[in-house]
Order: sequence, then structure tokens, then C-alpha cells
Amino acid sequence: MPYASPPKPPKSTELLEELSTSTQCWSLNEKEVDNASLSRNTRFYSDSAIAAPRYDIQYQTHSQPLPPQHEYYDTALQTRYHTNHDTLHNSTYRPSFPNERMQSHYNQVTAPYAFGVNSNCPPYYAQAPLRTVSSHSDSNLEYGRSARLLHSEYQENFTQPSTPSEESETYSMHSLRMPDPSDYLSHDGVPLSPKTEFMAIPDPRDYQNACIIDPYDPALLPVVREGLLKNLEGRFGNYQTNEYFDCFSGHEIVDSICTVLEGVQRESALLIGQLLQDHGVFHHVGPQNRNLMDNDQEFYKIASAEEDEAAEAISGRNQGFEHSPDLIDFQEHAVSAKTQSSLDHPTDNESQTVDTPLYSSTNVSRKPTELIRQSTNEYENLWLASVPSTVSESLADKERNRQIAIFEIIYTEDEYLRDLKLYDSLFIEPLRASRVFSSEKTDCFIQDVFGNYQELQLLHKEFLSSFRERQKAKPIVEMIGDIMVHYAERFEPYIRFGIGSVSSARVVKSERSHSPALQSFLEECQKNPEARKLPLESFLSRPNSRIARYPLLLDRVLKYTPEESVDRQMLVCAIDSIREFLNKLNEEAGHAENQLRLQEISDKIEFKSEDYIDLKLNDPSRQLVREGILKRSIGQSLRVILFDHVLLLAKEKKFFTTGSMTFRVYARPIPLEFLSLQTHPEDPMVSSEDPTKTAYPFSITNISKWGGTYTLIASSLAERKQWIDKIQEQQAKRMFNRLRIFELLSVSDSHFDSNSRVLCSTLYFTRDGKRKIAIGTTSGLYAGFEGDPASFSKVLTLDRIRQVEVLEKINMVLILQDKLLLTYSTDVLDVPESSVNRHGQKLASHVGYFNVGYCRDKKMVVIMKPKGLKSVFKVLEPISLHLNPKAKGKLLCQRNGFALRLFKEFYIGAESYSVQFLTKKLYVVCHRGFEIINLDALHLNKSIPDLNDDAQFGFINKRETCKPLAMLPLSKQEFLLCYNEFAFHLDNLGQRTRPNLIIEWEGRPTNIVLYSHFVIAFDPSFMEIRDAESGELIQIIKGYNLRCLNPGTHKDSVHLAMEPFRQHEQHVFRLLWNNAAIPRCDELQSDDPLVRKFSEEDVSEF
Repeated sequence: MPYASPPKPPKSTELLEELSTSTQCWSLNEKEVDNASLSRNTRFYSDSAIAAPRYDIQYQTHSQPLPPQHEYYDTALQTRYHTNHDTLHNSTYRPSFPNERMQSHYNQVTAPYAFGVNSNCPPYYAQAPLRTVSSHSDSNLEYGRSARLLHSEYQENFTQPSTPSEESETYSMHSLRMPDPSDYLSHDGVPLSPKTEFMAIPDPRDYQNACIIDPYDPALLPVVREGLLKNLEGRFGNYQTNEYFDCFSGHEIVDSICTVLEGVQRESALLIGQLLQDHGVFHHVGPQNRNLMDNDQEFYKIASAEEDEAAEAISGRNQGFEHSPDLIDFQEHAVSAKTQSSLDHPTDNESQTVDTPLYSSTNVSRKPTELIRQSTNEYENLWLASVPSTVSESLADKERNRQIAIFEIIYTEDEYLRDLKLYDSLFIEPLRASRVFSSEKTDCFIQDVFGNYQELQLLHKEFLSSFRERQKAKPIVEMIGDIMVHYAERFEPYIRFGIGSVSSARVVKSERSHSPALQSFLEECQKNPEARKLPLESFLSRPNSRIARYPLLLDRVLKYTPEESVDRQMLVCAIDSIREFLNKLNEEAGHAENQLRLQEISDKIEFKSEDYIDLKLNDPSRQLVREGILKRSIGQSLRVILFDHVLLLAKEKKFFTTGSMTFRVYARPIPLEFLSLQTHPEDPMVSSEDPTKTAYPFSITNISKWGGTYTLIASSLAERKQWIDKIQEQQAKRMFNRLRIFELLSVSDSHFDSNSRVLCSTLYFTRDGKRKIAIGTTSGLYAGFEGDPASFSKVLTLDRIRQVEVLEKINMVLILQDKLLLTYSTDVLDVPESSVNRHGQKLASHVGYFNVGYCRDKKMVVIMKPKGLKSVFKVLEPISLHLNPKAKGKLLCQRNGFALRLFKEFYIGAESYSVQFLTKKLYVVCHRGFEIINLDALHLNKSIPDLNDDAQFGFINKRETCKPLAMLPLSKQEFLLCYNEFAFHLDNLGQRTRPNLIIEWEGRPTNIVLYSHFVIAFDPSFMEIRDAESGELIQIIKGYNLRCLNPGTHKDSVHLAMEPFRQHEQHVFRLLWNNAAIPRCDELQSDDPLVRKFSEEDVSEF
């Protein structure tokens, strides 16, 4: 029934006043209701198994019921109607009204419910609009198909008095408000497509006992949301030990939904909860942004007031949406149907746009049938209205479903493009015309918030045009896969938009809070009918949800595409291509969000000025792994932040005047390499604050010199497990990804127990050039071949061997047994213990230590004897009596034609720890620094560093506990002076070469070794390997009771002992240079910056 120019509809209140004064009125006859005249029939929805009742409203004149010819029954039950289309409009059966305006209103209202002229077009059952009885009924359209309201609201509907309220336009079902004609008109005043049924009013009792509920019913979500929030409201605070004070486990949320919807299955309740999460009602606690899970291990937070505004949009949409030209030119009939559907029924695609996470698993992994099922009937009806009936009736069911799925893609693509165009008309252009910001700031705001939206507009304009051309060619679309493949290759603008959208929501939120003018502007935009009550944030999330839905929509087309179809292969290719692109998009967006959160944390972190450490949070490779609130055993709450490289403990400080928050560092950040975890028994502890609560503690220890042990308390066993798993997982990744310069190789298969503590070792060569290792212990000497762990055996029984050295050229073994220096023949190392004379020769007593090395092109043995506060040294030179029969000087330990000749004696007036060798000089490590010894002119000895020079070395005087360990030559003119707390660089004049660099050790090393250009510091708990020039930490090797067995400056074989498996079970290892990590020195060019290879002769003297 065409209405080209309908009269302006009267206001609903005026109409009801006229009706109430008329002798003829519309009402429900209560008497007839009691007599079952108000017939109650059961209708079944085609997309669910729920039986929902309906009432046939009977129109009455002078209390006389309409003739039975006007009772229409649901076509789903295959009931019949008693009159044809012509009879329906016969004036005999239509009520009369006292004036033309009321009669005209009735004509406009009832016209859409008449059957269409085309009898072959199936009726749109279940689409009749219904005014619900609530405080906001005047602006909220609900639908007969999906009007599922709270039980209390239904009871209110049937118990309200029939007199209209003066305060609001809320009316009871006994005085049913006639719909406003504008509800059923398109934007240009044209009536919408005909409908077949009268208004259907569900009975709440049928829903009360339903065991299966359609979770995709859009009208169900606001009901469940309201009940969920009300159910959880009184329980805020149960998880105050978690990240937020108002957190709930997934199990609790599902339980609450089951309470709201009595009898619903948990699977359905979980699915409803996931939809509510997609709409922003609550979100996952933590950076993972996980979907709702029915367990106690994942926690979720109810959305804040600002976030909740977006969630409110799920309760319904307003009319007022300007539509583009017809999707299908040859059927005008589809336009009005499409328009009406847009007004009354939010599509599945639109309902997913409210704060849907960009890279949430719900976007990609949810089954297509779950996401699309709710809209099947709607798009089927729209498609039927768009093609001739002869075409639709000629198709098989499978092809029919395929065409409906294709139509849905095109239809929703048109809706999506309209939303993209709203960026300009609804937000950007009005913002430019307003005075909210200055011109410059407006441009920056638009760029930050909307990004490259114009690229998306252009892309989808062409995309939709290709679809329309394909539709115009034939009523039945034979192929769309080629179009999808073509445009899937052009989705690159979504990468830039997705990255920008990560920060856009935060920009909007920040500007809202700081600019009342912007807040007011956006509120006005939201009131615009075109906005459909949706906030700006919902429109900004549209592109992300749309791109994620393409695989789901195409999967449904593929489901109904025959195997032999050419389109099938193209569809598979398009789906794979889009999913691959989504993975890339999620990865890029995830990285962008990670960087944004890192920047936020970086801005909030506060160090004490003297404790500042650069966490390098601006590093592009930096990652935020987990953050949350845990408690200390003393009841103090800490924010714990796990990065990919450190664990940070901080105390939150809130500023109530500004609403800002800072994180004050509680303890020095713990590098994951130095973090040790200790778990407690599985049984929980009783909380010290509340005896009724339980606590689940675990301890973290900073094994470096900076840290201590911190006991943290989780609120549940699952939360504790999550923290421990994440820390251990990240530690493993950290170790795996680090450059592994060195690896450990076992020296011996056997281990040494507590009765045979390993104290020292040395590398030596046999007569035939093979490499062997001698190991000194508290019970004797062991020897074997390097690289052959099974070859080691005990060769000498001797107590407490502190040092061992082998002088191969004179066949002599030097062993320091406690304080007695003995010499043995090298034969003791090559034969079993029982087959050779094991008696050694005494060389010296009261020996503190000895060292062997090269100086002045000679091999020398330096022996130190402490005398009071002095250190007395003897320098011995190994000689061959066969080559020097007339050798002068004092000869010691003459054996088999070899001897040690006394070369020089000297002393220093301080306690010393070791002697190292330079080209022409010696240096002695003593408690005050390093003494340079000139063996040709002892009176020219020099002390470094000059501790009287406060400008350069004042920091040493401030550290009373620092102890010198080694002076390592790095080049011809540079040395690295190593203490047990730090190291710094010095030239041969005693001046610092790098004034701004002090290498702070993470541990408290007891020994220092130089291996190529790497300096290795040995702490009892770990080795730290650093670049000798920059001081950069390159590798950490952990161990228990770890110690270096052969300390010195230049080493080509470094040995160490530790207890890696169990206490008191010692194993000996050697460091192996990892060829895969970095080439050996002799394989590098001389100018390669990685290695500074030099000989002892290249080192200049002080």
C-alpha cells in the first residue's frame, strides 16, 4: 500500500488523549482474556529450539471483538488465515475513528502488517516492532522475535493501571500505546516493507523454565548485563589482592549468569559472558586480554563508568540512519526491507563493534556458525525480497543458503562503508567547525584518533562497487572468491590503522578527562540519530572487527559451495590469505599496544635519585609480560611488573587531586638472570590480616649483590602458579635468546664429594703434545686428558692441595700443600699412583701463594711469604743444568739436571693477594691497589691508582669494602683495573681513559679472568661475562658454590667447580668458546671490532 506523502504523525500523548475521550477505544478486553479470547499460541523460532508464546491482539470496537477472519496465526506452525488480502482492507472489518487524523494514523500503523502484493514472497514473521514498558520506552525499540526482558519487568507490564503516567510516556499492556508512525517510516517518509504479523507479546513464564537460550539474541544481552552487575555488586572486594580490587574469576561470572538466567546450561552462559566481554562490560585482568574462561585461574574486571557507556549501546539502537542507494538496482522492494531491518535489528556485525579487542581470540577463532547464526533469518528475508520469487523458488536448499551467505557479506559491507563515512560527517567535520581545540590541535587529534581512515574508505568503496557489479550481472551470484582474493591483497592499510587504533582510544579518554568541551562535543555526537547511541570508541573499533569477520563470513559461503565449483578454490585462497594477514595484523597491533603500555609505565616509574637505573623501556624489543598486585608478608601491597628482562617491585601512589598514579620503586629491579624462585608447600597459609582468608606465598631472591629475598602472597593457588610459570618461562626465553659466548663442558665423569673438595687446576702438555688437566683437591691430585672425562684418575694422595702448576720444560710439578711448597717429577702425572715414588721435595715453607708466568722473555716462579704486615717475594728462574753447567746464583731443587735459580728478592709493605706478569715488569695485587714492580730498578716501583687524586679516584675511597682483584691488559696503552665491586679503565700513565664509565659487578666476584676481549667475574652463585671495553653484560652462567680453579690474566682454558645437581656433589667444568656465537680470534681479521687480540709483548709498561 503506497504512501507517497504521509501526514505528519501526531504525538503519542495527543493521540492517546483523543482515544481516551472517544467512545471507541483500543484495549485488551479483560473479560475476553479470562475467557481465553486472547488466544495464546506457541511459535517456534527457526534459529533456536526455544518455544516462546505469543498473543494475538484483537482490535475491539464498542467492546465487540473483531470477526474471526482477522485472527492470524504463525506461518511457522502452518496455520491458515481466514481472509485474503482484499478482505483484510475491506472497511467492514476496520474500526472507525471520530476524526481523520486518528483514522490516518491507524492506516499508517496497520499498513506495514498487511501481506505483500506478491503472494509468492514469504512473510517476514517475527519482525513486528513492540513498545516495551519501561522508563525509556519512548526511545527503545524491541522486537517480537527477541523481546526477552526480566521477569519483574513483564510482571510490571501486566499490573500497571491503564491510565497513562503524567511523568513519563510509560503505559501498561492493558492500555497499549499505539506505535508512533515515524517508527515505521524510512528517513524520507516512505513506509517500510509490509509485515505479516501483529504485535507479539512474549510470556515471561516460558522463559523462566527454558533450559536452552539463544545467546546471540541482542535483546538478551542488556538483561543479562543488568542482572550480572547487580549480582556481583555486593561482592566487590573479594579479590583485593589481585590486580584490581573489583576482580572476579571466570567461574564466578559464569555462576552469576546462570543465576540471572535460571536453568541455563553453563555452556550457553559462558557464550553469553563472552559476548558481554566483547561489548566491554568487563575485561580480562592482565596484558594477555584473554577471552572469558569458566575457571578460577583467569580474572576479570567490571568496566569503569566511561567504559560502561559503550557497553550501554548493546541495549538497542535508535532510528535515523541515512542509507546509501539501493544495493540491488532491479528490486526496489529490498530497499525498504533493508532500511527497516537497520532500524529495528542491529546486525551481528554491528553488535561486535563495542570495544571489541583488536587481536582478541574472539575475533578470529570463534566458530563461524556461532557468530552468524543469529542473523540467518534476517538476511534470508532480505535476500528473498531482493530477487524474483521465480528465482528463489527454483534453487536447491544448498544453493539458496549460499546466496543468502553471499548477500550477507554484501549487505554488511554496505553498512560498514556507511559507518566509515560517518567519521567525516558525524565527527571530523563538526569538530573542525567547532571551537573545541585550536586548528593545530584539531588536526593532531584527528590524525591521532582516526589515522588513515580515508584509505579504508577508498578501499571499501571499490570493494563494494565490485560486489554490486557482480550482483547486477545476474540475480544469482555465481562467484565472489576472485573479488575477495583481489582485495585481500590490498588490506595493508589495516596494519597502519590497527597500530594507530591502539593509542587512539587512550587519546580520546585522556582528552575527554582534560577537555570538558570535547566531552560535551562527543556527547552531542552520540545523541545524533546517525550515531545510534554509540560512542566514538565504538566507531573506531569498527574496522578491526570488520576485518576479523571476513574469514567467518567466507567460511559460511564455502560451506554451501559445491566441491566442483570454480569459486571454491578461490574462497579457500581468500580465507587463508585473510587469516594470514590477521596474524600479521594482530602481531603488529600487539607490539604497538605493548610499546604504548611500556611508555605509560615508564612515565609512572619513580626512582630515588641515587638508585636510578635505565630499564631501557623504550627499546623496540622490550616486552611487558605480566603485571598485577601482590602482597608482602607484612601486609603491604606491591605492584609487580614482569618485563622480558627484569622484574620490578613498586608501590603505587595515587594523587587524588589529579587522578594520576606513580610507581615508586620498592627494590632494585631484578634482572631475570639473577632471579631465583622458591616455592612454598602447596597448602595455603592463613592470612595475617584476615584469619578467615588463605594466602599462597612464593619467594623471589635477587642473587646479585644488590638484592635480598622477597616473599610475595597470591590470593589463590592458580594465581601463584601463573606468576611462577610466567617468570620461569621468561627466564628460559631470556637465556635461550641471549648471545651464548661460552658453554660448559664437563672435565670429569666422576664427581668429588665433600671429603675431596676441589681447590685448583692447571692445564699442561705431555711430551707428545697432548693436553692434560691436573686437579688439586683436599684429598689428593687427579689427572686426565682434556676432552676425555673417563680418563681422570687419582695420581697423588696429599692433603689440601691449594695450588698446582706444571713446568713441562724442566719436568717439574709445583704443589702448594697448605703452606708448604713441594716439587715433584712430572712422572707422577703419567702413571698410576702405586707404580712410582710419590715423595716430593720441599721448596719453601710458610708460603702464602705462588704464581708462574712470563716476564722479560723468561718463565718465572714468584713465591710470596707473609711477614707481619709485609709481603716478601722471591723470584725464581727455571734453568737446565745441562745447558748451563756453570750457572751462577743460588740453585734450588736440583733434580734430573734441572733446577730453580734465585733471580730476585723484594718486598712491599702491605698485604698482597697475587702476582701477575707484564712484559718487563710485575704487578702485585694488594689491599691498597696495584704495585708495579721494576725488577731492574726496585726503587722505581709505582702504586696505581693514585688514591690522593679525588677528582679521578675519589669513588674508591668512599667504598671501604672494595678489594683489588686483577689488572687486565686490554691493549698497548689501556688496562682494566678490577675490584670486587667495580672495574674501570686506566692508561699506562695512571689516568682514567673512560671517565664516565664504571663497570658495576652484579655479584661479588672472588676471581677475575680475561679471555680474549671478555672479562669473566666469578661470584659464588654465577659468572658474569662482559665486554672488557664497554662493560656490557653479555652472558650469565648460574651455579651453586661456584669458583674458578685457575685464575689469571690470559687464559686459553678456564676451569671451574660447582655443585649443579645436589649439594656437596662437586663437578669440574671448563669454559668452551661457542663457535656458533662468535668466531675464534684467529678466524677474525685484525681490524675486527669484536676481538682485540694481542700478545704480551705488545703491552706498554707503566
